[in-house]
Parts: sequence; structure tokens; C-alpha cells
Amino acid sequence: MEIVLDHLTKKFPGRGKNRQEVIAVNDFTFTIPDGKLAALLGPSGCGKSTTLNMICGLLAPTSGEIFFGDNNVTALPPEERGVGMVFQNYALYPHMTVEQNIRFPLENFRGKDRLSKEAMKERVLEAAKLVHIEELLERKPSELSGGQQQRVAIARSLVKLPKVLLLDEPLSNLDARLRLATREEIRRIQQETRITTVFVTHDQDEAMSISDLIVVMKEGVLQQVDSPQKVYDDPANQFVAQFLGTPPINMFDGELKDGQLWIAGEPVLRVAEGESVPEGPVSVGIRPEGFILLEGGAMHNEMVRPEITGRDVSVIFRNKAAKTDVVRSIISAEDWNHISGGEVHFDLKPAKVYLFAPESGERIRLKLEPLAQSAPQPETKAQTAAVPGLAEETAEDTGEAETMEEKSVEEIPVSARVIPQVMALEAREQMAAAVQSASAADAGGDAPELDRMQTTFTALNADGQSAEVVLETDAVDTYIKEGEL
Repeated sequence: MEIVLDHLTKKFPGRGKNRQEVIAVNDFTFTIPDGKLAALLGPSGCGKSTTLNMICGLLAPTSGEIFFGDNNVTALPPEERGVGMVFQNYALYPHMTVEQNIRFPLENFRGKDRLSKEAMKERVLEAAKLVHIEELLERKPSELSGGQQQRVAIARSLVKLPKVLLLDEPLSNLDARLRLATREEIRRIQQETRITTVFVTHDQDEAMSISDLIVVMKEGVLQQVDSPQKVYDDPANQFVAQFLGTPPINMFDGELKDGQLWIAGEPVLRVAEGESVPEGPVSVGIRPEGFILLEGGAMHNEMVRPEITGRDVSVIFRNKAAKTDVVRSIISAEDWNHISGGEVHFDLKPAKVYLFAPESGERIRLKLEPLAQSAPQPETKAQTAAVPGLAEETAEDTGEAETMEEKSVEEIPVSARVIPQVMALEAREQMAAAVQSASAADAGGDAPELDRMQTTFTALNADGQSAEVVLETDAVDTYIKEGEL
């Protein structure tokens, strides 16, 4: 079911002496495609839950319209909209068993929709199996863990076969490990049922990992709507850039002059030829993964300390133009050369550098390039092995075709014929196309999880064993939900 919000506005009357009305949602317009999971993301008080309650029908909009498909549901009461709602506090009936809680919505059906006891029992069992709680049907809510209670709430919403599923911060009461497991369950359930789902959260990791679409909000105003990786890689303004990312983006005072970007009195990047350069001060945002550790790099900084986490190394440093006390960069552990103190130099990745107007925070879109073209770096083993035909071509150039092929199989022990999600990789100068052949539905598996530096996806081999594959996000061009790598 496609959801369309058309110029939706919600105002609440003011309180106190000034009695100034509060605009919780301001001229909100966007579309959620049929069968997709959209996350409403923003800080507390930005209007996420208010928007969700208007979609559900618990709140009436001050102005604007809501459409489910071609039907205008703005004036319909909640029970006639065909929505399922999961609340933050679960809202389970403590005196009822799990089975009774799940069955409760079905008992309120009237007329031609009324179900027999046998049909209700069958529906309850199907919903319980979907969320893996069929063995808990006789228990009371007090006898369940937080994660199990959340699954009961989801099953209760799904049992009446809603057209739209609404989730209002359903994971905020769970501990960190349980939140991770439950959000994966929500994504699995949504993919299996293909119900259009709206998920409210202030946690960017939750939104990035399970959503098809992210809607970023600030003070009731829509900031950006796009896919998770697109919002991260191409933020509409400084607020979006700073809100998404862990660790957060690093902000600097900079200047555009002489066709170059200057930070702390040093040119760090140049503006591409043909670009119209508005000279003057700018705010510069650099993602933590946007730094290249390089002796003689364009950006000179005072080293503070390294933080080694295994796969990555966080280099903490100071720069006099930074808007925070310290700056955090993230580099591969393979590139770490154990600098202990003194100066640390970086070059910058132009695609990870963003310019904003100092006052308004609006994005200044300029194509940036390195000051001098660096020598091409060799492909990593993961990149070479993952691109069809590239491993053989590279190996033939060095006379080691058979050895390269054997290493590829050892390092990525996943059958290429049953990978449910496929990624086309760009190995520096070459682009290799992914060939579609296998069905994701038949093969099983999870959608890729996209984050700041790596893209993680899960695949199944011929024996049904799962494997988690991690690739650098910079190397991932796109992913296909069915096919062959």
C-alpha cells in the first residue's frame, strides 16, 4: 500500500502567557512506495511520532491530506484505515495470555469480517510463527522478556492483516544486544509480509541498517528523503550531515579562494575546472573515513593518540580550524604506521568532503579534486576476488592465475550461485557488472547493512550455511536483490 502525505501540517494550541501555537509538523510532503520500510528519523521533538499518529488516525491534521493508495483516508477513524500499530511501551494486556493478546483485535471484527473461533485460532498461530513465539502462547506478559513482549506486540498488529504497519520507537526499551536482534526480526518480518511499514526512531544506526527509505526531520520540517546510503553520502544540508554518522562528521572552518579549499591556512583540495567558485568562508564537513594517512599530506595536524579496534584504527588529532577540541579519523589497520606523537599528515578524499554555508548550513555543491593526482593504489584481495573475471585477468598479468583463484575461494567461502544480494564492485579504474541469475526469495538471506565505512551483507551457500561478508563502502557501486556476483 503506497502512502502519500500531501502538505501535512499539525498545530497545537499554545500554553502559558504568550499562548503561541506550536507547529509540530510543518507542510510535510512525501511518498512511501508500496511494500517499503521507511524510517522517520530525527531528534526528540522533531514531529516523528506526531506524523505517525496522523497516519494512524489518532491525531487529525490541521491541514493537508493523507492517501493510502488512491483512497483519501484523512477523515477516516483509525479502525477503518487498516493499520497495525506497535507502541513504544508494547501496551499488552497483563491479565491475558499471549494468545489472548494476539487474538484481541480479531474479536472486534464485526459483520462480514467476523471470524469463527477456528479461523481466529489459525490466524493467531500463523502470526505467532511469523515472529517465532508459537511456544509462548500460554504465558502471561509478566513471564516474558522485553524482546518477547515486543514480538507479541508485533504479532498482535500483524494478525488482522493490516495494509500499513506503524512502529513508534519499538526498540527503545530494550538493551543494546536485544535491540540489534529485534531490529533484524522486524526487517525479516517486513520483507516476508511486504507490508508498507513506517518506523519511528531517533537512532540513526537502526534507521540506516533496516530501512529502504530514510525521512530526516528537524523541528517539524522535512530535511531530506532518500535511501540510507544516499542520505549519508549526499546530505542535503549541514544538519543532515551532522545527524547521520558514527563517529559523527568532523566540522572545520574553511575558505574558498584561488580555486582551492583552504583549512587552517593550507590548501587541501582544489575546485574542479569549470566550476563557479563563490570565494569566501565556508563550513567544511569531513567524514572520519575521508582522511588518507600520508607522509607529506596536504593537511597538517597535531597527533593526540590512536585508538586501535582491530579492523580499523581511529587516529585522534587536533587542528586549529576544527570546530571541536579533537578530530577523529578512521583508517584501515593495514594503513596504520604506528605514529605515536608529533605531527600527522593527511590527504583528503574529495567524495567525503562537504561544504556548507556558515550561517544557514545549506549545502554548497562543488566538485572537489585532489591538489595533485596520486599514484593509483593496488586493488585489495577482497576487491579483486569479488569482481567476476577480474581475478583471472589480474592473475594472468602476473602469471599466477591458478594461485589467485585458489586464494579467492579460501577468502570468500560463499557459493557465487546462491548469493541472495549481489553487489557490483568498482575496482579503481574498472567496473564489473553483476549478472542476475538466482532468486533472493529462493536463496534466503538478509539485505545489506550500510554504514559509514563498510557494507555488510549476509549470504547462504549451497549447504544452507550463512556467511557475513564485509566490503569497503567506497568499493560498492550498488547491490541487486537477486543475482550472481
